[in-house]
Amino acid sequence: MQIKIRHRPVVATPFISIYFDMLLRRYMERTNYVAFDVETTGLDTKKARIFAYILTWPNGTSEVHRVDTKDYKHNIAGWKRLKEIFADPKYTIIAHNFKYEWKMLIRHKIFVHPEQVWHDTMLMSRLLRNLWPSHSLDYAPYVLCGYTAKYDLEVKRQAEARGGRYDRVDTGLMHKYQIADGERTMLLFLTWIDEFRNNALFYQDYIMEIECTKTSIDMERFGIQLDWDESNKLIEQLDEDLHNLTGEVFSYLGEYVNLNSEKQLTRLFYKTFNFPIVKRTKTKVPAVDKDVINKLKNMGYDDPILDMTLKWRTWANALSMIRGYQERASAEGILYPSINTCVAKTRRQSTDNPSLQNVSKGANLDNPYAVKTRKCFRCHDGGILLLPDYSGIEMRLIIEAAKCTKMIDAMKRGEHPHIIASEIFYPKLDFTDGIYKDPAYQECSYAKGFRSKDLDKMLYDCAKNGHFGLGYGSGKEGLGGTLKYINPKIEGPMAYDRYADEYPDIAFLNRNIAHIIKEQGFVELPWGGKLYAPPGKAYIGLNYLIQGTAAIILKRAIVMLRKYLRERWDDRIKLIISIHDELVIHFPVNLLDYLDIFVLEASVIMVEMPYISVPLEVEWKRTDTTWDKAVGFDIDWNSVLALSRKGFTYESIF
Repeated sequence: MQIKIRHRPVVATPFISIYFDMLLRRYMERTNYVAFDVETTGLDTKKARIFAYILTWPNGTSEVHRVDTKDYKHNIAGWKRLKEIFADPKYTIIAHNFKYEWKMLIRHKIFVHPEQVWHDTMLMSRLLRNLWPSHSLDYAPYVLCGYTAKYDLEVKRQAEARGGRYDRVDTGLMHKYQIADGERTMLLFLTWIDEFRNNALFYQDYIMEIECTKTSIDMERFGIQLDWDESNKLIEQLDEDLHNLTGEVFSYLGEYVNLNSEKQLTRLFYKTFNFPIVKRTKTKVPAVDKDVINKLKNMGYDDPILDMTLKWRTWANALSMIRGYQERASAEGILYPSINTCVAKTRRQSTDNPSLQNVSKGANLDNPYAVKTRKCFRCHDGGILLLPDYSGIEMRLIIEAAKCTKMIDAMKRGEHPHIIASEIFYPKLDFTDGIYKDPAYQECSYAKGFRSKDLDKMLYDCAKNGHFGLGYGSGKEGLGGTLKYINPKIEGPMAYDRYADEYPDIAFLNRNIAHIIKEQGFVELPWGGKLYAPPGKAYIGLNYLIQGTAAIILKRAIVMLRKYLRERWDDRIKLIISIHDELVIHFPVNLLDYLDIFVLEASVIMVEMPYISVPLEVEWKRTDTTWDKAVGFDIDWNSVLALSRKGFTYESIF
């Protein structure tokens, strides 16, 4: 049986429970604030160099330091001052997008004291104003107090005209621009800091984002290993498949068509084949995306052009994506993607250069032609990949948001929410009633009572989808269709009412959240933060709440695991990347004897989530080859117990 660690600790991890309290105290005590901003020769932190920096104090005074002058002694003094600031933990550093400044300090081998407190006004902006169209330093201060960006455009224009080199901008103009950057950063901080200091829980949430950003830098520097052989095989296969498909399309249409072109697809769909318009783009043009294709197929349209289009777009996109991986890989075949920890409006993480959020597991219900691009990645030398994944977290957080104690109590007893819903949707039936006389239905699982998801996977999947749909506000007839009833218009409302009688908190959750959005414009996260929903779109309030909560759970786990790996395992086990609700971890083969104890302790850390009452579960997979071959595994509990009896400690490993 695959390992599943539920809520409540199995082993003691006291340092985790007090970690954020300790960080909060440190942040509250440090008040020697200084805004810090670097100017660099370019924007690529792997290539650019610092040529100037500024320190701005709360009283409005600034120190502008240029470190690329012809005066060698002047430059040395500038670097010395920079090193003094970061070696002394009494200074509290404020930056706008501190990740950039931090990476540039690393590039220049500037020692940063481990107890130094950092603030990030860009993160503050994202947490306080998640719907703002921009969080840049020229936008936020202007909106708040009219601080103009009169130097920004001219600096950018000069830099672009001079080979993208900001160090070639006129010295006087750059000096004024630096002072403006320092003042704007300090202004944002002084404007917003009390909103955090007055709410300890929210302040901790903000500190968690700071720590998560630091962790993302470590993950970026470690990277993910490309498998050249597997990626080359996929490229060859996709080239061949697309070549053959081009011939099929020509044979069918009598013309060469690029099915990846929206313009050509629009002509084919709505003029040649006269498909109905089921969706429009933001510009009100008829859409031709994957969602449209699936809707048309569900409506009964089975023209071959739909599958041809889905194949073409899927394969062409996968081919471009895999080639992008190879282009960005180092000589050793390692990719170093940029990890964005808090860019999305819902605070979900993402990656770019390249994007890894869409690395596909392969064919699925939405797209049977999806390419298994996970086979492009393999273990680092000397290690295996471990993949912990939060099990069913979306439904769990729907239950959490509904504060449905009845369902939460059932889950704590070990009952599964979808099984509970299944027994309501598909009860034992009296087949003397008219619509159930069909003999085929008498053989279905729900005729005999639904007790296990292994009893009938098809019906379990229907119940699972219906449960999600109901939680997100599906209509009664829509629920009946999802559950594949004979007469959804009659049976759908009956099933909805049966469920609502038992669990009204969940059944009416979406409309309750929509009402909250209409009344106050935002939803509150369990850690004191707020997520504002776009005006007029109250219906997405629940989606924002679930995504935001899931994002924070994973990020808190990442921060806590990073501390655990550093202190317990001497940094030999590495976090690689997070994808949706899943983590990818490098685990050295010379530690395999301790795999069980690691999985146990790491699982406890991941499910120990303050202010979340619903039980969380983590499932683990592993692979010693490529990512796509990861499979679930069991923990050897006897091994764990034996290690415990021996008094397992950090020192006993090394």
